[in-house]
Amino acid sequence: MNANTNWNGVNTLGTRIGAQQTTSEGRWDSHTISRSMASRPSVRLVNSAGAIRGSSMGVADDGRTVTGSHTGEAGFAYFIQVNPAWNQVTNNQSVRLQHRVR
Repeated sequence: MNANTNWNGVNTLGTRIGAQQTTSEGRWDSHTISRSMASRPSVRLVNSAGAIRGSSMGVADDGRTVTGSHTGEAGFAYFIQVNPAWNQVTNNQSVRLQHRVR
């Protein structure tokens, strides 16, 4: 993923990155498992149609979690999209994330 890449909603296997919303808190969490890139990409929440449903936020440091708000509804699946930072120059770096929608 480099700076010329737009928002990406799939992992390296081409699978969408999704989670079921379980409550009506209106919050969502993005947890960084690991990040090999020096730049800090952004992450946002979308629904199954690709419509933006959550705030965009910077990916956290390894082992840390960031929390944002969303406009989704309980019982539906939501997905994350990742956008590389403007200074991401190579495709051989990665970020591993988990997310939870509440």
